[in-house]
Amino acid sequence: MRASLQGNDIFDNPLFKNGPVVVFLWQNQDDWPVENVTDNVSKLFGYEAEEFKNGSVKYADLINKTDLARVAAEVEEATLKGLEAFIHKPYMVTTKSGDIKWLLDSTITIKDEQNHITHYLGYLIDITEQTNLEKRVAELKERYELAIDGSNDGIWDWNVKTGEVYFSPRWKAMLGFEPDEIQNSLDEWRKRVHPDDLKDVEEALSKHLQKIEPFYETKHRVMCKNGKYKWILDRGKAIFDENGVATRMAGSHTDIDKQKELEAKLNDALSKFRDIFNISQVGLALLDSNGKILEANDKALEMFHLNKDETLGQDYATKLPKAIKPDGTLMKPEEYAGMRALKEKKPIYNVEFGIDDGKGKTTWIVANAVPLDGGSKEVIVSYTDITYKKELEDSLKKANENLNALVESELQKRLSSEMKLERIFESISVGVMIVDEDGDYVDFNDAYAHIYGYEKSELIGKSFFITTKESEMEQVKRLHYDFMHSDKKEERFYFQARRKDGNIIDILGTSSKTTMDGKLYKITTVMDITEQKRQEKLLIEQSRMAEMGEMIGVIAHQWRQPLNAVGLIVQDIKSAYEYGEVDKEYINKSVKDSMDILNFMSKTIDDFRSFFRRDKEKSVFEVCNTVLGVVGLIKPQLTSNNIEISMEINCKLYKNGVCNWDKKGILGYPNEFKQAMLNLITNAKDAILEKRERDKGDEKGKILITVNRGEQYVTIAVQDNGTGIKDENMGKIFEPYFSTKGVSGTGIGLYMTKTIIEKNMNGIIRAFNTGDGAVFEATFPIQGEE
Repeated sequence: MRASLQGNDIFDNPLFKNGPVVVFLWQNQDDWPVENVTDNVSKLFGYEAEEFKNGSVKYADLINKTDLARVAAEVEEATLKGLEAFIHKPYMVTTKSGDIKWLLDSTITIKDEQNHITHYLGYLIDITEQTNLEKRVAELKERYELAIDGSNDGIWDWNVKTGEVYFSPRWKAMLGFEPDEIQNSLDEWRKRVHPDDLKDVEEALSKHLQKIEPFYETKHRVMCKNGKYKWILDRGKAIFDENGVATRMAGSHTDIDKQKELEAKLNDALSKFRDIFNISQVGLALLDSNGKILEANDKALEMFHLNKDETLGQDYATKLPKAIKPDGTLMKPEEYAGMRALKEKKPIYNVEFGIDDGKGKTTWIVANAVPLDGGSKEVIVSYTDITYKKELEDSLKKANENLNALVESELQKRLSSEMKLERIFESISVGVMIVDEDGDYVDFNDAYAHIYGYEKSELIGKSFFITTKESEMEQVKRLHYDFMHSDKKEERFYFQARRKDGNIIDILGTSSKTTMDGKLYKITTVMDITEQKRQEKLLIEQSRMAEMGEMIGVIAHQWRQPLNAVGLIVQDIKSAYEYGEVDKEYINKSVKDSMDILNFMSKTIDDFRSFFRRDKEKSVFEVCNTVLGVVGLIKPQLTSNNIEISMEINCKLYKNGVCNWDKKGILGYPNEFKQAMLNLITNAKDAILEKRERDKGDEKGKILITVNRGEQYVTIAVQDNGTGIKDENMGKIFEPYFSTKGVSGTGIGLYMTKTIIEKNMNGIIRAFNTGDGAVFEATFPIQGEE
């Protein structure tokens, strides 16, 4: 056997030379020196066979460090047991190119005449692709299971041919069962469906299996372990074979018991309201904002001798019979209680009038009109027949009228409250959602559905966290639970949410808490401010373009003098040549002077490019040198306008013009910060020039920039001796498009500056006047690693 291993039987066999199996012969020594290996080893490792055999590449060095100890232990265990062959668990190796590969290693032990192991013969196969595929499958399985657990829905999977059904643990737990308490059969589900619901459920299932309906969806009751029924939203979809026969069907159970409970209460309230409305002995009519009759009960129609079909949708002012006031004069339509309430947008009470029935009898009525939604929409009008009361004695008449007024007032309050609540919830322009203490949707209005792109059936009973951006979900969950268990009555928030279509939107909202039937709920109003945020970014871009134009002027000014100097050097070279003064020393000096000037100009361009480079992400940056960089960039322009700019830095780290930065500073976008500083300095320059123009003087302008750094905050102030800020403008200067510069001002510079400082960098900016100009002061928290 030893001779055959050294001969051509294996290592010269074409199968092992070109095939996928690589054969190694290792010596039974430390690090397993390679005595022989098939030539196809280069395809697996990238190293040639000779590199292994001459020892320049050691096989043990190629095994991943995390696997090497295990591989050695497996070799040692096989040796101690005297095994003739063994298989290693898959392990990783590193190829010559640095790639990681997974190997399956089957090893044979080779012994001498004394039965001592002298060599190991290994058959290696690359299983990287298979291993990666297995990992991918495992990841997908884990992701699927996490998605199921996170959805809070129960999952079922039905093999239509065999009748076997898989019910997920959540499906069983939803009904109060342990995983082993329900068998995997369709009958386990069918026998628990409420008998009154079973027919509709089976009909819906049959329609889907016959492809009449594209999906299966029902709401039905299912019996729980405790014998009580729970409302379930059951949805699913089947897979059909080539003959159109269903082979498999999967779906989900969603607990909608809370939703059904709330719906029952709402329906009960609406039913009571309709009963009250229809059987009330008080005439009731509902008018729209244009005075059209939307609804009228039987009593109102009887009072005015009207037919319902001919009345609804008609104009209230013209449809009512002629009314007579108590003084005998004719009541004008604009004097009707309903018309007055619409016009005056307030309740109108005790409008008394009479209706002649054409037979010589007058019915006397008192009308009350109450506007809904502040009077901007519908008005409900009540009519009480007071004919009998008017015929009673005055003593009884007054008592009866007061009693009726009280009853009518209470009825109006009830009707107005119920109708107003229902109408407000659906017609309000901002999104409104109601969730329970666990964060599950109870209800939301149409505006909320529009913002997030969902239908109610897709969310009711589910956690509202599914509309949260994934990176912010844990924070939103924590904030929800903290708020629900705190003493806070209200909270305001901003976060990014995820619509059904996957788009990320910016949300601004307010939440409050309420208790209904002993249970705690959160009511939240939300607004989509994505477009507002986009407009803010647009304003910043507009301001950046304006500042770029300003800086181009600065560059032009800074280049003018150096260009003149280069021109003079060139002219001097010509003159020197004509007079024979050109020598090596002269040429070297001229070249050096020119290069110094060109390097200065190049640095100016680099500073300019750096200033307008976009920052991709926030970072902590040092303040003093950043402000000095902005000052250095604009200082030549200020000097040319006879404006002196100076800095006063109060920071223990700043000495002799150098800041020994401790890696703490402002968190934000450095170039946005530079732009904000440039805006404030430019604003100060404009104020100084405006003052000169106004006073027709030539006073030297002064701008002082002060940096004060404490332990927790750093404050930067820009002070000038310009015009100052008028009192009437002090509250407007940071508003978009507000400018005191006439047509030359865009009105976005200070607004953009405030946006950068307060929204992007968590700072605060304020402005105030001194005795000699204005001061803009920005304060930032100091952040960074210890």
